[in-house]
Amino acid sequence: MHTDKTIAAVSTAYGRGGVALIRISGKEAFAVASSLFTPKKIPFDKITPRRAVFGDICHQGRIIDSGLLTLFPASSSYTGEDTAEVSCHGGMLLTSLVLEAALDGGAVLADKGEFTFRALMNGRLSLSQAEAIPDLIDAQSVDKLRLSADNAGGAMEKRLADLRQRLTAVISSTYAFIDYPDEDLTELSVPDMTAILEELKQQTASLADSYRTGRAVCEGIKCTIAGRPNTGKSSLLNLLCGEEKAIVTDEAGTTRDVLEETVPLGRVLLRIRDTAGIRESDNRIEQAGIARAMDKIADASLVFFVLDASSPLTEEDERLASLLVTQGKEVIAVLNKSDLPGRIDKDRIRALFPRTVETAAKNGRGKEELAACVDELYNTAILDDGGEIVSTARLCAALRQASEDIAQAISALKEGFTQDIAALSLENALASLTDSTLRETADDIIQDIFSRFCIGK
Repeated sequence: MHTDKTIAAVSTAYGRGGVALIRISGKEAFAVASSLFTPKKIPFDKITPRRAVFGDICHQGRIIDSGLLTLFPASSSYTGEDTAEVSCHGGMLLTSLVLEAALDGGAVLADKGEFTFRALMNGRLSLSQAEAIPDLIDAQSVDKLRLSADNAGGAMEKRLADLRQRLTAVISSTYAFIDYPDEDLTELSVPDMTAILEELKQQTASLADSYRTGRAVCEGIKCTIAGRPNTGKSSLLNLLCGEEKAIVTDEAGTTRDVLEETVPLGRVLLRIRDTAGIRESDNRIEQAGIARAMDKIADASLVFFVLDASSPLTEEDERLASLLVTQGKEVIAVLNKSDLPGRIDKDRIRALFPRTVETAAKNGRGKEELAACVDELYNTAILDDGGEIVSTARLCAALRQASEDIAQAISALKEGFTQDIAALSLENALASLTDSTLRETADDIIQDIFSRFCIGK
């Protein structure tokens, strides 16, 4: 990141289009803009901030286009710095020449997410707001779009600010009574303090728990389709994708490699991996596919265990079922070929895997039932409650740590320790919930967050 330099980048998508926008931000943004843009009717220094003006765009002293320029002083810009935005026609060559003119005028090319990084550093955004922006841009579902828009708009930051304020009030009340015993201050009693902390612990833990839903909607769930050969795994993949992604034949062992697709199912985004049928085999290629299948099962957050409902359970079915139970995986048993006469022991399967869905993938049946089961598993109903939902692992971890620190403070009080001792744990909880502390101590986290951004944002 070029924190002390004026930066420039194309902020619209790369390619041919009607309009392109080049953004310039930094102390010399207006000077850079003046080197490439000449207003038609007024001098440059008479431009009204935040109002677009029409003029000529120049490259190496020659007019190459007519467009618009908008100047944003630091006090009213996205980045918290002087910012200029040049709008030109969206030809690829034209856009690159306008950017080149900005670089010739003294700017440097912005890094990924550098405009938003500067907004964060200048207090225009919180870290939770900044994290939501790439999710907003990449949204593949209405739920992800709404959740990201809420968080980018500051809904999560307001919730965190409320938690911080209430924690701060408890800490300051405790220390004030100890430090100024002669003042007419009301002591926060141990029972009252404990009651407040119990509520804060529950709220931070509940917010952290919402990440299960937020992750499913925003990041997606690693889901492996597994089972013995010829149970209909590839047919299930095709059903979920809505098109033929995998070859389907009556011959067992057709799938040798792992097929990966990202598809929405219900309100959840699934990162699906269709794998080779798991069985004993002497074929080296099939063995390699089975080994990869086992790796994908171990790596999965969710497994669709596909069984042939038209035949009894086999030893291969039993071995894989035992493995899934031993690994403690989230499993949905998919009883496929349910349009044929049933011979599978459904009670046995439901005893092992309470979440069981019947499908006839080749005939297009069972997708809605499977979607409902996945939605229930990841509690997507809370998306309609209007509450804040955590969508990043970083914030979930911070909330978990805060909840644990508050629990330590409660334990200290119950064990007879003084309130100032308990307050030490509360200070740790407060640090976990404070974005500024993260900015100061975790540069690697900051870099990871902004690596997801595109250049120009």
